Formats: sequence, C-alpha cells, structure tokens
Amino acid sequence: MQTKNVIVEKSLDFSVEIIQFCELLETHKKFVIARQLLRSGTSIGAKFLKHNMRKAKEILFIKLKSQLKKQMKPCTGYYCVNEAIATQRILI
Repeated sequence: MQTKNVIVEKSLDFSVEIIQFCELLETHKKFVIARQLLRSGTSIGAKFLKHNMRKAKEILFIKLKSQLKKQMKPCTGYYCVNEAIATQRILI
C-alpha cells in the first residue's frame, strides 16, 4: 500500500490550475505573461523532484558506507584494509 504524498498532490493540482489559467490568458492575447507564469508555476514540481533525488542519493551513500563497514569487520590484514580504502574512493 502506497502512502499519498500531500506535496506531490498539491503541486500537481497547482500546476494544472496554472496551465488552465495560462490558456485563459492566451485567449486574451497575453502571451508573454502566460509564458512566464507557466514556467514559474510549474517549476515547483521539478524542484521537488530534484530535492527528492538528492535525498535518495544521500540515503544510498549512507547504505553503501554501512555495507562497507560491515565488510571490513571480518577482514584483517593489510590487503583487506587497502582494498576497503580503494573501494571507498571509488564510491565517493
């Protein structure tokens, strides 16, 4: 079962209303303001997606770092430590 994201729903509803209003402006020959309003009114969805992608990358990095620590625990000796350091450099 998926939970509803209020921000996604509201930004989508807002974008639909902005698009409808811009169409109304275009019927009254207000092309410049309609174009500007369309860009700014629908950019909230893109900003929200960008923010979520950044958070997803941070979570992924934390999980990968955790797995690297788990792999290092049973490993002893110079070779294993050196391999772990090389792996960490690749991840960063």
